[in-house]
Amino acid sequence: MDHAQVSHLSELWFDALCGICANVARGGGGLTPSDIVPARLNQQQIDELQSQYRIADVLPLTPLQQGLLFHAGAAQGCDDVYAVQLDIALQGPLSAQKLHEALRGVLNRHPNLAARFCDQFDNPVQLIPADPVAEWQYLELDGVTADEPIEQFCAAERAAVCDLTSHPVFRAALICTGPDQHRFVLTAHHIVVDGWSLPILLHEIFAGYHGQRLPAATPYRRFIAWLAERDLDAARSAWREVLAGFDTPTLVGPPQKYRSGRRGITSYRIPEQTTRALYELARSHHTTVNTVLQAAWAQLLVGLTGQHDVAFGSRCQDGPPRWPGRNRWWAC
Repeated sequence: MDHAQVSHLSELWFDALCGICANVARGGGGLTPSDIVPARLNQQQIDELQSQYRIADVLPLTPLQQGLLFHAGAAQGCDDVYAVQLDIALQGPLSAQKLHEALRGVLNRHPNLAARFCDQFDNPVQLIPADPVAEWQYLELDGVTADEPIEQFCAAERAAVCDLTSHPVFRAALICTGPDQHRFVLTAHHIVVDGWSLPILLHEIFAGYHGQRLPAATPYRRFIAWLAERDLDAARSAWREVLAGFDTPTLVGPPQKYRSGRRGITSYRIPEQTTRALYELARSHHTTVNTVLQAAWAQLLVGLTGQHDVAFGSRCQDGPPRWPGRNRWWAC
């Protein structure tokens, strides 16, 4: 090649580089089907989603999330059965701005809390936002002594997380009720966090508020990938064996009416003697009080249904047992 040809080739090379840089600056590129495995969407579907939202990742739903999304779609009217909420009274000086910043820090660590759920394709997916945000409110109710206004607000927050496809399912509010008196309300749908995980979430928020450094968060994608690698055929076979001969569902309500009702909370104080007896029974059988109570619930179902074989579901934490920091992550 002579000097002129080399110069021309060099110009073409720099033109190509400039074109690549310009494309990147315009936000060119994006996710492809191989980027979002194990989610199953084609490029056209991905492009459709990316034209509406700024997406960092697309993930399939866990089995529990699939069930919750089904319940949300089948429920008639608003239903807060699957809303989890913390209402905490705080005393002393508090910076609303610092608390909001700490909340944003937790969302950046766990962007799946701000996921948007999409059921418009054959397989529902959750969209992990590139800029995760939670619905945040700061209210001043100075001089309000009754709990009723706050209870009404909390009920409205629970109702607000019912719509899984159109609105944020994770919300936070700080209510000032007087000088150095606040109520901190965290509300989320069970599809992104469960009740057991809320204390972990709360710990991370206040650790960030006080400037404490936290260990690296386990990516939610890692949990989804672990679920996708399981042998589902073997799991189905195992459950068929367990449920062999179980032909009649355990129903405590009318089978012809499927709808969820609004939750009701009733408190009952168990005598100390009964509590001690429960712990002693569990200890003597090398099990937990929770297991004893589940056995009691099973006996109640036998009495209600008149069936000797009954089945009911109970959620338990699942995940790779050897993950570092397993007690610091949450997933549904």
